[in-house]
Amino acid sequence: MKDYIKRHHAQSKLSERIYWWTLRGLMIYAIIVSLIHLIKGDPVTGENSHLQQVLQITANLVGMFAWEIMLTTSEKSFLHYIPAYVQNITLLGFFLGSFGGAFLNLYYKFPPYDILLHAFGGAEACFIGYEIISAIQLRDKKTAPLALVLLGACGISFMFGVGWELFEFTFDQVAGGDTQHWSFALAQQACEKYGCSMPNIIPELDPGRYALMDTMEDTVANVIGAVVMTLALKIKPYHHSGKNDVNKLIENEDRAVSLVV
Repeated sequence: MKDYIKRHHAQSKLSERIYWWTLRGLMIYAIIVSLIHLIKGDPVTGENSHLQQVLQITANLVGMFAWEIMLTTSEKSFLHYIPAYVQNITLLGFFLGSFGGAFLNLYYKFPPYDILLHAFGGAEACFIGYEIISAIQLRDKKTAPLALVLLGACGISFMFGVGWELFEFTFDQVAGGDTQHWSFALAQQACEKYGCSMPNIIPELDPGRYALMDTMEDTVANVIGAVVMTLALKIKPYHHSGKNDVNKLIENEDRAVSLVV
């Protein structure tokens, strides 16, 4: 345990830890408030029940400890090579989705919020994909052309985007949620309550298509975010240029080993 704490502090900055625990503290506050409403039997003020909200925020709070969990892995796992700063982005994504979207109910109070969040999520997932591939290179000590790395990062983003929509579908089916807005009546009631228009940007041709439009808009936003991040990484591939070029580090290490032999 002492070694774990030592590595944790050595690989992360104090400012990062303060930032992490600030957002985590707000998430814990949201869980406590939601539990109080659940116990008191207060009427629902958002799109999900208080129980569903507690479950959703709690699950995302666990995700906010992803890097600490990865730090426990051995050097045989690529997760061991993921840097702490990745959590600065992933933690923000969990926070915006749960605290902003579910707890503050910005999905209805500010309809474009969902689209913007999915675009951010697509970019975030592409960034994570780039870090994953770079970590695999470091673990396996294998070079790879930048084009292949970016293709893989973009593919990982698409996988995350589809995975999230599958999670929402499963959550709605199992827990009775309405994350994909399958209930057109509930969406109308929420809009009337908050005095806003329907969250979908593209008008549905029929009320029965509302959930489909919601899912497809999310998917389009995910793709846009992924493409923008891929282009940004093409311009500034921080793991494949300059002094932090993974390929050069691996080549230099291999060259040093061959000279010793």
